[in-house]
Amino acid sequence: MAGQTSFSSALAALDDDGRREYWAALALRHTAGLGARGAYLLLTHFGSAYEAVMNAPQWPEAGVPMQKAEGYLNNTWRIKARPEWEAARHLQASVILWTDTLYPPLLKELPDAPVLLYALGDTSLLRSPCVAVVGSRNSSEAALNFTSAVAEELSEAGVTVVSGLAFGVDGYAHHAALAGPGRTIAVLPGGVDRAFPAGHGELYRSIAARGLLISEMPPGWVPGPGAFPVRNRIISGLSLGVLVTEASHVRSGSIITAHLAAEQGRNVYVASPDAMRSACREGTKKLLLEGARPVFRAADILADLLPYLKLSAGQSGFARHESSAKCAAKPERPAEPVVTTRPSEPQQARACPLRSPETQDYSVPSDPGTGEHHAEDKKTVRTETARTDQSPVPASAGPQRKPRPLSPSAAPLTEEEETILSLLQNGPLSQDELLYAAQKESPSWTSASVSAVLMILEVKRLARRLTDTRYEAKA
Repeated sequence: MAGQTSFSSALAALDDDGRREYWAALALRHTAGLGARGAYLLLTHFGSAYEAVMNAPQWPEAGVPMQKAEGYLNNTWRIKARPEWEAARHLQASVILWTDTLYPPLLKELPDAPVLLYALGDTSLLRSPCVAVVGSRNSSEAALNFTSAVAEELSEAGVTVVSGLAFGVDGYAHHAALAGPGRTIAVLPGGVDRAFPAGHGELYRSIAARGLLISEMPPGWVPGPGAFPVRNRIISGLSLGVLVTEASHVRSGSIITAHLAAEQGRNVYVASPDAMRSACREGTKKLLLEGARPVFRAADILADLLPYLKLSAGQSGFARHESSAKCAAKPERPAEPVVTTRPSEPQQARACPLRSPETQDYSVPSDPGTGEHHAEDKKTVRTETARTDQSPVPASAGPQRKPRPLSPSAAPLTEEEETILSLLQNGPLSQDELLYAAQKESPSWTSASVSAVLMILEVKRLARRLTDTRYEAKA
């Protein structure tokens, strides 16, 4: 599988520099009172977790109070960091560090971005364009049908579908997206090494084999009630836009995710009640009133995100964009000060340097009783990806009730789509021939606009590209 490499454990996959950075990331994670926002300030200021802990006396220059630096210097963080380090020794997954090229660029924009991620599966999906699909655990049959249709079409268009592995909408979205080239990412509220909820164990294994599971939580972590909003910020943070197919209540997890998406500058979409031909539920109505954009199908989302999808096709990362449908229910949180350059003044004497629990070679004081190297860790060079040691699981994992796809006529064609489709009714045409014919009707047509409409018609299954690069209308 692309993007996957077999190795003994997450810790064994890291070289000495990687282990040092990982141990520093654990130090930031477990420093009392620092939190994700404080860690973000340090990471953006110093460039890495290791540089941050090596320069703890300079934390105030990054906007972090000295009392929090003292929380690091007193070494109490080691009590919680050490068990997580040991758990990584046996974890069959990857560690994605802040300094890794695989760390998702959109997620890195968040002021509370996680210091690290654990990943199980195809980590190349972290560099793909993503759209989150979320909704109620107790959704109507119409909402589940809509979810499956949209997730399948997004994946067929090469867009990765992100969700939270919960029952209801999440499960249907993952299951439908697995079949397409875009596939799916599940963001877990607990450790990446265990399915949550346990009833989605088979789906969890399918995603591990053909998609990607990620979490910022330590291996083995069992989530409590507060873990879900924390998880939801990653779901929206990975994505160019968030689709809420159905929100039962105004305080549901889907509403929280939508609000987080709006605060992060992501586009927010809601399944149109007309598309599902059902009554609008309370939470869905709230989002529509707040400005979320109603959509009929995946093509509406793809058309709205087309500039960013084109950009991502030519770059390894994504550009930040403004939301076209911001929710207004929650006021924007005041931005915390961020210093993005290192100070020019001479550095003070460095703090007691950090060392990983196993390495004697670094010029740092060692932790008592943690000096031995493990042979399995010494012989393995660092990789960027991981896979489960279980056998691949068939794609049949998923909800028992099979959703019916929506009718292709759920949304009308735009005038531009009607123009190109009518030209294709006369037989296969190349893109240049279509441009020439379209410009006879309106000189405003360009090669880019013809290309964009052709992509939408392909997604809508109304046109297809032939092997000779011409296009034809589908019967």
